[in-house]
Amino acid sequence: MVLIEVCTETLEGAKAAQEGGAHRIELCAELDLDGLTPSGDLLRAVKEAVDIPVLCMARPCGGSFHLGAEVFEKLLEHAKRLSTFGTDGLVVGMMTSEGEIDVHQLSQLMQVADGLPVTFHRAFDDAPNAEEALETLIAHGVKRVLTSGCRGNAEQGTAQLKKLVGQAAGRIAIVVGGGVRAHNAQQLRQATGAMEFHSALDRNPSAASVRELVQSF
Repeated sequence: MVLIEVCTETLEGAKAAQEGGAHRIELCAELDLDGLTPSGDLLRAVKEAVDIPVLCMARPCGGSFHLGAEVFEKLLEHAKRLSTFGTDGLVVGMMTSEGEIDVHQLSQLMQVADGLPVTFHRAFDDAPNAEEALETLIAHGVKRVLTSGCRGNAEQGTAQLKKLVGQAAGRIAIVVGGGVRAHNAQQLRQATGAMEFHSALDRNPSAASVRELVQSF
């Protein structure tokens, strides 16, 4: 079964995602900054309102995914707080100044997650060698990676996405994101072989738009 994850920054959007048939929610704040950590109040409200899993972005501020020590400590604090408030998973990304996955920071984050499923977000697409980066995530126990195939959007990255799905071989979920919409959903599924897709339809998506997306697969 194809699994559809919808990204939102509002309670109304989360309710609409469930009503429209989404299988999972990624909850963020400030989507115009590519997503920041949502508030505890919002997470609690969403968890009370929906029955599907809610994953939360843990990202203190916008800008580079090369995180200095102070920002990374805040990220760990946010991850702990989100866990306390009942998130079903964490969405994170941390890179070195050379664009590689920061394995030191990732190791610390995985310890803080303490078994909570972790998704590595599209910072992955900045890695100079996607195949090596994928193996790094697998070795550290990351459950999912959100990627557009290291291109501007998923349609442009279909060839790389197909390679990553084959390489992953079920060891990690490849979640296709970046411009996933109803008009290209079936094409992306067939071209990549992926079984999980992520879409940020709108900050506050409607149930109708989510339903259209889900049914297009």
